Amino acid sequence: MRLHDAAGNRLYLNAEERAAFLAAARRHGGRDRTLCETLHYTGCRRSELLEITPARVDLSGGTIAIRSLKKRRDATGTARIVYRSVPVPPDCLDTLDTAHDLRKVQSFAQAGERAALADRPRAGLADREADHDRGRDP
Repeated sequence: MRLHDAAGNRLYLNAEERAAFLAAARRHGGRDRTLCETLHYTGCRRSELLEITPARVDLSGGTIAIRSLKKRRDATGTARIVYRSVPVPPDCLDTLDTAHDLRKVQSFAQAGERAALADRPRAGLADREADHDRGRDP
């Protein structure tokens, strides 16, 4: 895993920056907070976050199934879909459930229904607001 880009810039937040990111996220409403907390606790990419549906959140198991959007190929070169199950803290799951009413949505879900937890404009806005709150220019 690379920690720096070709110009020597860090690719990841340090512990202090992660704490500031979470603190900034927790000052926002439920949906923005859950977006940021999910990014933080799962380490997923923003595009992967946008693929998360209520059905992929296992409240009793304490995990979120994330579809990897990196190009994955099997031995024959055929593209394949890969999911990874990531454990998240109970507090994060409680916030997700409260903000998105997951238990209700999951209990009434119909086969094939697609309801994402975040939308693209909101994802970008939450990132920019959290960057601004912790003193970083986007």
